[in-house]
Amino acid sequence: MCLLSLIITFVFLKRSQSFSYRRFGKFFWRSGFILTFIFYIIVLILIFTIA
Repeated sequence: MCLLSLIITFVFLKRSQSFSYRRFGKFFWRSGFILTFIFYIIVLILIFTIA
């Protein structure tokens, strides 16, 4: 999650040279949710295919 926040910050600063905490918060929340959801699905698939 720390790497995700750093990557998002660098992308925002590279694109527009400005930083908005509100925009960062929304984007970090959404991308963090999607990444953890995908990781959860992958773990479930691995558990049921190995077991």
